[in-house]
Amino acid sequence: MLRQDVNLTCNIESVSPFTLYWMKGNEIIGGPFFYQFTDTAVWTLPEVTPRDHGEYYCVVVSDNGNHTVKTFLDTRESPPVIITPSEATVQLGYPAFLHCQTLSSSKVDIKWMRHGVTVLSGFGTKVYSNGTLRIHQASREDGGDYECQAQSVGGITSHKIHLKFPKNAALVLQLPKASVSPSVLYFVPHTSFNISCYIDGDPRPQPHWFYNGREIYPDAKYFITFKNDLIVRDPLTNDTGVYECRAISAAGSHSDSATVYVAGTPQPTLRWFRNGREILQNSDFVEISGTHFRVVGAQDTDAGTYSCVAENIAGRDIGITHTIYYQHSGGAEQCSDYNNESKINISGVEHQFKIKFF
Repeated sequence: MLRQDVNLTCNIESVSPFTLYWMKGNEIIGGPFFYQFTDTAVWTLPEVTPRDHGEYYCVVVSDNGNHTVKTFLDTRESPPVIITPSEATVQLGYPAFLHCQTLSSSKVDIKWMRHGVTVLSGFGTKVYSNGTLRIHQASREDGGDYECQAQSVGGITSHKIHLKFPKNAALVLQLPKASVSPSVLYFVPHTSFNISCYIDGDPRPQPHWFYNGREIYPDAKYFITFKNDLIVRDPLTNDTGVYECRAISAAGSHSDSATVYVAGTPQPTLRWFRNGREILQNSDFVEISGTHFRVVGAQDTDAGTYSCVAENIAGRDIGITHTIYYQHSGGAEQCSDYNNESKINISGVEHQFKIKFF
């Protein structure tokens, strides 16, 4: 077996002194050793590897003649050695971890069996890459024997582990609770967004995410963090809808949800400014109606740069008019940019405003 010591033994019967050599093929690997009469010679090969494979010779030289005996060493990988305890104890309703630790010089594949059926990762269980089996919320039905099978090029080894619960164990349940934040969210297409889910309960609930009633599994689009946050990558307009976080435990389930819209759905609020200062609507000389701004009885002092700021949850945009000014010619008042129009855009919605003098 590989990685184990191997002893080569040579028994010699002689009434006269002799000399002994150990050889592998045509190479002397030990000796000369001197003996007076009948004896037993032992040559140890420590922790054999595939390189130790081959023919070995015990060569005896004496005045009465020479003699050689041959043996063949076949090196093979030994099956894995499992060094895991035979029992595991867990509280009812809490996660149970069954480990299958092995010793082997080559790669080992771990498989779990129960009642003759392979245990796979699923709703209530998970098999990690290192072979550990997790039972998310252990119930009395989960108690009993589990078989760990460890396989390598050297063969297969199995080991049984008994999962048990403390005597007189009582399960005190606390209903699960899920809380999603924010409850309403607007996103910009192609810009990732995330929704947080806070869970509580005893035993600790397992969070599950759903989109419009369909369970979400992590992939290139969806990522679930260790804090249970859901991140949606490169969202499109058809990713609007209801995202639900559902907390599930032995005590029951509870869910909370967020409604997601494409940014721009809420109409922006408009604010007007003149030379950088906001114009209040309670002025007797200003009329603001939706997207229209009106100066009543305009004077020279009303000349300046007017701007409109549109803002919603997705962001803001600003539109600025040309500077408005007056010229006096022969006592007659003239207004440049009399009916000037400017446009601003926010979230793909176009808004138009006009400045007029009366």
